[in-house]
Amino acid sequence: MGTINTVFILGNLGADPELTTTKGGHSVCTLRIATNRRPNPDDRSQIETTWHRVKLWRRTADFAHQTLKVGDPIAIEGRIQHEEWQDKEGNPRKTTVIVGQNLTLVGRGRPGQRPSQESEGMG
Repeated sequence: MGTINTVFILGNLGADPELTTTKGGHSVCTLRIATNRRPNPDDRSQIETTWHRVKLWRRTADFAHQTLKVGDPIAIEGRIQHEEWQDKEGNPRKTTVIVGQNLTLVGRGRPGQRPSQESEGMG
């Protein structure tokens, strides 16, 4: 039996996209996306926010950097990846990121117009 590593989030950008370039010349755009939920449906004032780090690559990274800004609603489909590194003091660190493969701009444009969508197969 095969396995699946797919995640879909719909949230808002918590900061402007950050674009960097790899040594090989590929664009990488990092997004901070907030998703919210109400742990108690009876208490509409209580909201729990979860922050997600998303990395986009190449053409999708360039598109996101040129198009998105803090506060924008966005949908991301991708896969979960764990990264390990050492901090400045040499301590081992771990983080979880979503490697975005498809992004959709939500709630943009004029009524009746399809939202913008960008996708690219990313390793």
